[in-house]
Amino acid sequence: MVAQSCLWSNQYDSALQEFTLLLREQPGSGATHMLIGEALDGLGRADDAIAELQAATAASPPEPNAHFGLGYLFWKERHDDEAEREFRAELDQGATNAPAAAYVADVLIHRAPTHTIAWRVSTNARDNTLRPSLSWRRSRSYTKID
Repeated sequence: MVAQSCLWSNQYDSALQEFTLLLREQPGSGATHMLIGEALDGLGRADDAIAELQAATAASPPEPNAHFGLGYLFWKERHDDEAEREFRAELDQGATNAPAAAYVADVLIHRAPTHTIAWRVSTNARDNTLRPSLSWRRSRSYTKID
C-alpha cells in the first residue's frame, strides 16, 4: 500500500493525505485512524495524533497497537496516568509488547519511590500482566511490520 510506504519512509504529509482518503472510503476504521495518528505524530502534531488514536481505540478497542501508540503520545507529554492506562489496556488485550511493559515501569518510576516500583512490577509480572516479547521490530512506529 502506497500510504504505508510513505509512512514507513517518513513521508508523513503524503501518508496523511493517502490515509485521509482511505478513511473517507472506510469511515470508522480503527486501523486507518491509528495510521493517521502515526502520520500526525511524525509531523509533530501531538494533539491531533492523540485525537486520531482515541478515535482508533473508540472505533475498534482491540485494534493492535492503538493503545500503545496512544500511551506513547501521553508518555511523551508526561501525562502519566493516561499513559499507564493505555499501556495497560494494550497489555490487557493479551499483547506481548515488551515496550508497553517497559513504559508502564517508567511511569511507575516517575511517580513512586524505587522500593514501591520493584514490588508493583514483580507483582504484575506474577499476575501475567507484564509479558515481555522480542517481536517488536520498529521502535517509533506503533504498527508491526510482518
